[in-house]
Amino acid sequence: MSPMKLYLMRHGQSPGMLEAGVKRDFDRPLSERGRRDAREAAAYLNEHGIIPELVLASPLLRAQQTAQEVTTALSRPTPLKSYEPLSNQISGSELFIELGKETGLPGSVMLIGHLPQLPELTHHLTGVDISIAPAGLLALDVAEKGSKLLWTRVPDGV
Repeated sequence: MSPMKLYLMRHGQSPGMLEAGVKRDFDRPLSERGRRDAREAAAYLNEHGIIPELVLASPLLRAQQTAQEVTTALSRPTPLKSYEPLSNQISGSELFIELGKETGLPGSVMLIGHLPQLPELTHHLTGVDISIAPAGLLALDVAEKGSKLLWTRVPDGV
């Protein structure tokens, strides 16, 4: 994998299955707060001149809705792709292998997914143990000679 910036984002806050009235975890939607936090994360990226060239999102509803909120609020159009390896069925290190198999990945990619997969990916790449709040963001500089955690952002009120 060539050097790249990875922006990792956990999906926004969502109600439990019972509260949401759904039968499968896959179908849990974002709460209003989750939608707001996702838009605020996009505003943070805009303010800092960070617009990923591609957004890959877990196919689970709450991640897809987070990705829609983010890409709609970014200051320029950004392609969004549903990405099955982000469905939290494989480890973070396996996710990195899957990303490496993708051809034509641009220099900056945002991944929108879940716990524990995103912290596992961060640890695999940097050795840093980190927790990611709902709609939390972090940036990684990924390179063959060693990856670095560049920054983290936690939504207001968390």
